[in-house]
Order: sequence, then C-alpha cells, then structure tokens
Amino acid sequence: MGPYRTGKSFLLDQLAPHDDGVYPFKVGDTVQPETEEVSLVIVPPCASNSSETLVLLDSPGLFAPNRAAVFDSQLLAVLNLLSSVVMYNSMNIMDRSAIEKLSYAVETGTGCAGAAVCRGDGLRRCCASM
Repeated sequence: MGPYRTGKSFLLDQLAPHDDGVYPFKVGDTVQPETEEVSLVIVPPCASNSSETLVLLDSPGLFAPNRAAVFDSQLLAVLNLLSSVVMYNSMNIMDRSAIEKLSYAVETGTGCAGAAVCRGDGLRRCCASM
C-alpha cells in the first residue's frame, strides 16, 4: 500500500510469476489513479519454490483526491486483517504531511479493526460509526 501513483502495481508485477509481457496487475500510464479495487494473485508453492502459498494483494492508492479519508482507514483495516505482511511503497522520502496522513489512517483503521475483532461485530458496522 501507499499513496496513489507510486508504483505499487508495478512492484507487485515484479514479485508475481508471469508470462512474457503479460502481467497480473494493471499498471497505468497517466497521472490518474489506475487501481480502483483490491486485486489479488495467488502464487502456489510450486510456482514460487516455497512450501507456502503466497497471496499478493494490490490496493487502491491512499490519499487519492477523488476519495474520502475514511475510505483509506477502512481499506487499511481490511488489508491489515487479511495480511501477515504489509509493505508501504513511496516514490520519495516521506515528508511530514505523508507521515501524518498515514498515521491518521493507521490509527483509525487499527481502532476499527480492533473493535470489530474484540466485540465480534461486523467490520462494516464498526467502520460505519466513524
């Protein structure tokens, strides 16, 4: 995950096995955000020379101008529940503004996910109350 237009899909394309010229994640060539949904690729153990199955999740970029901040928090909450490892991708050095935005999204998303797990409520109900 990371800000929109920072190469998250490209990075995942490099990690996922693929045929020549055919990549599993859609990469855009404009300044507009390309990934609008969570996409996944399942890499079975035989394809990665590993004993475990790898699931790669590509997500919409954070802080996109066409989405509300609560979307970022909800997305972070869901992805953190689904993931054992989360990578943050950034094009440049993270400035104060990026750290503050990410901090807000993580705090809000973590609280939402924690409340849903602790109370046994549905995640949607918890996040909708924010």
